Amino acid sequence: MSANSNTFDSVKAVILSAHKSTTSEEKVSFYNRWAETYDRDVAVLDYCAPSLAANSISSHFNAVREATVVLDVACGTGLVAKQMKKLGFGHFVGVDGSEAMLDKARETGLYQDLKQCLLGEEPLPVQWGN
Repeated sequence: MSANSNTFDSVKAVILSAHKSTTSEEKVSFYNRWAETYDRDVAVLDYCAPSLAANSISSHFNAVREATVVLDVACGTGLVAKQMKKLGFGHFVGVDGSEAMLDKARETGLYQDLKQCLLGEEPLPVQWGN
């Protein structure tokens, strides 16, 4: 989905095109197409939300990080889990609406379980694999 030049403006155009999607199916389709280049594209933008989220959670967390299971909602390609792993967290389960994004998250090897779930339209899965 990324433009060949992979510039700030080309990535910005890709992101803005997501807002043209009006239905959930269109949004999921957009993210399924974008999954292959997502990490590379957001790196062009110096996307810091995953680091900010991980640092915020970490700064307020007092339990044993290694033993804690983190539910990563809208996990995408796993950028937040990658940052949380650096901070000592080790067990992740994730949900996302895009199967292609889940495939990328699966490739990280960080998740014990990943499930497809369309937030706001389906209940979060309650049965996780062992």
